[in-house]
Amino acid sequence: MFAFQACRALIIFSAQAVFALPTTLAMSTTAQPTKSQINSLVYEQLLPGDPMMAKVRDMALVTEAERENVRPWIDTIVREQADGHRPVFIARLFHNLVGYMILKPRDQKISSIWVDRKFRGAGIAQRLYGMGFVNLGVSNPYTAFIADMIDEMRPLAQTYALVLDDLGPVCVLNPDDREPWATAAIGSKSKDEKISPIREQATRLMRQKIASYQG
Repeated sequence: MFAFQACRALIIFSAQAVFALPTTLAMSTTAQPTKSQINSLVYEQLLPGDPMMAKVRDMALVTEAERENVRPWIDTIVREQADGHRPVFIARLFHNLVGYMILKPRDQKISSIWVDRKFRGAGIAQRLYGMGFVNLGVSNPYTAFIADMIDEMRPLAQTYALVLDDLGPVCVLNPDDREPWATAAIGSKSKDEKISPIREQATRLMRQKIASYQG
């Protein structure tokens, strides 16, 4: 009898614990975010010492694992961010990391943009990108991102008529095709191998934009 009551109490306690889960944890099981959650996102730059930087580091080690030497890369970013030399912006829902952007001011480049898959298609990458070029003081800066983000970044290439190099684990968003940093990021591919339908479309859009200015 005692064992039965103890078991029953344990079941009741377990059920109460499940229903007592905080909203931020329960949200992670939701297939798609609601409109209310999208509108509740907070975009901010992390200050040195912000505990959210640890979440950015842990997430980057997983999401950017295809980068060569990813651990030294992110450790350098964490150290430089703590020294105030490497701006990092995030999108968050309460204490949940939804997206991040890492800048490299000395090169006027965006080192990475990432958005949680469940939140993609809601304009989060575009908003982070806009905060990036405002912070860098450069319109349409060179931007690197993992291949998994290609669909999220494609609207930026089309909107701003940028060249999208989409080969290799690290893709690059460029305003033109003359930057050595972009060539190094996508590897030693031939000119013909680099051209993709997306890039050709972006190039056509750029030419149309230039032609409209001249007209």
